[in-house]
Amino acid sequence: MKFLNKVLEDVLDTTNDLSNYTFVIPGKRPVVFIKKILVEKKYNGFLPDFFTIEEIIGEISGRVQIQGIALWLVAFEFYKQMFDHETFDNFIKWFPTLVKDWDDMMKFSSNDQAVLGYMLDEERIKNWGEQLGEENARTRNLDFWKKMVVFLPAFKKHLLSKNWATSGMLHQEATKQIEEFSKNSKHQYVFIGFNAF
Repeated sequence: MKFLNKVLEDVLDTTNDLSNYTFVIPGKRPVVFIKKILVEKKYNGFLPDFFTIEEIIGEISGRVQIQGIALWLVAFEFYKQMFDHETFDNFIKWFPTLVKDWDDMMKFSSNDQAVLGYMLDEERIKNWGEQLGEENARTRNLDFWKKMVVFLPAFKKHLLSKNWATSGMLHQEATKQIEEFSKNSKHQYVFIGFNAF
């Protein structure tokens, strides 16, 4: 709480009106403590807006996040249009893990398609020396990544056409929109509790 006290003290030293402020916090829990500290400091104006980092990324991106079962169902329907032999039971075994990894690629790489290409190339290298007609784990894995290099970029375009985005797509879109967002925003942003900054 000492840290929050110090941050709020610094902010209140610069203004007595927090109505045009947005506090970006790691989670929702600090809101309770911030409100308590503001009461202790006898602040009686409008409260600032509170956003988690994920919420502010969504706000900046301008997209609607799709996740969980809704994402799985939309993805399966789209996948079936491209590769109609897959059953939902098989799809659901691998898609949730894949989408998490894909989101990580988009969050931490400026070019997720290049990363997918690298992954396919790695599988091709692993597969050298294998007999082409032999069905084994390596050839199945190689076939899987050949499909993903086609499916994931097409699925991404499909989601964007509906203004939907996965978590990783929100990060990519926010990166593209951040400059415009900051120019047009009337709010002051205070990032609180992010040790990585």
